Amino acid sequence: MTNLSRFQLSEVLEVLESGSRPKGGVGQIESGIPSIGGEHITNSGGFDFTEIRYIPEKFYRSLKRGKIRVGDILLVKDGATTGKVALVTGEFQFKDAAVNEHVFIVRPHKSRILSEYLFYFMYSPYGQAQIGKSFHGAAQGGINTQFAEDFLVPVPPIEVQRKIYTILRRADWLRQKREQANQLTNKVIQSVFLKMFGNTPENRNWEVKDLEQVCEQVIDIEHKMPKAVEFGIPFISAKDLAGDDIDFEHCKYISKEDHERLSKRCKPRKGDILYSRIGVKLGIARLVKVDKEFSISYSLCMIRPNTKLINPHYLTYFLNSQFGKVQAKLGTQSIAVPDLGIKPIKSFRITLPPLELQGRFSNVVERFEKLKEEQQESTQEINELFHSLMDKAFRGELAV
Repeated sequence: MTNLSRFQLSEVLEVLESGSRPKGGVGQIESGIPSIGGEHITNSGGFDFTEIRYIPEKFYRSLKRGKIRVGDILLVKDGATTGKVALVTGEFQFKDAAVNEHVFIVRPHKSRILSEYLFYFMYSPYGQAQIGKSFHGAAQGGINTQFAEDFLVPVPPIEVQRKIYTILRRADWLRQKREQANQLTNKVIQSVFLKMFGNTPENRNWEVKDLEQVCEQVIDIEHKMPKAVEFGIPFISAKDLAGDDIDFEHCKYISKEDHERLSKRCKPRKGDILYSRIGVKLGIARLVKVDKEFSISYSLCMIRPNTKLINPHYLTYFLNSQFGKVQAKLGTQSIAVPDLGIKPIKSFRITLPPLELQGRFSNVVERFEKLKEEQQESTQEINELFHSLMDKAFRGELAV
């Protein structure tokens, strides 16, 4: 980067603004104009519109700020996922859409910097490190417009920018195709679950019990947020329930002392289930597949299945099924910031097929897990190539 001229982000932008939503929220609005929040931007720089919320069309037309255009970069500005970015291309799913109050629209001056180039820089470790330095506040803190004064961007000539993003886009394309293959594997397992247990398992003549009756523990953690450190014990929160797994690579860390204190109440281990209970990612279950020390935040609870009564793989997929999602929604206490208390979670009604049938499903999952491990090796190689190219690009080595 030392070989490239650097400018303040504010110097190369046309627009830096966030959006808004109607008073009272949008939880009850079932159609209209999509309202894009941080939950719709993925860790890989794309979009996930599985669960979309809307604002009324009349409200959208009245907006002076926050309307999305092709070429915009969307940046999460607050909360646990601050810093996630995505580029709005011509393939964007919606003709009209707006960001909510948790997302910045970053709109470059086309004559000075290309959207694609700026997106890759903001997504790169160089860009993410600068965004992190501007983060202020506690767990639900974030960045404000001042960050654009402190954020420095290397700005080579336009033709060099185009060369850099073209190279990165090709590597990114390979990365996305591998991710799509991984997602397809997950969908196959979901289809197997539905085939074996059905959409409405309560209609089967199977025993039904409360979640706490089939578990050794269902426990949450204290609401006090421990201080993050650069190196230490992994600290997993709802934002780290990424894809179909738990993301230990991008999580925060806490001190060993804080970890030991938290572990006195809740000490997750391999075979436990982490379940998100607060925020936009509420109602997601992930099985702990690794044997390592870590702690969890108050946005999660820990579920330890009684394996004499229920299979961990089965329970994980049951909680993630439509039947599980409905129960999570019914137990949610707030619309503005969804919050699912530990008591409603313990009362979830869990259908218990014969253990032998649960075991057969678990065998299917384990076979696909082995396949995904092989895919993951390929994914890692592609990611390493992509990050190596980003590193070279923003150190000026691709501009030669």
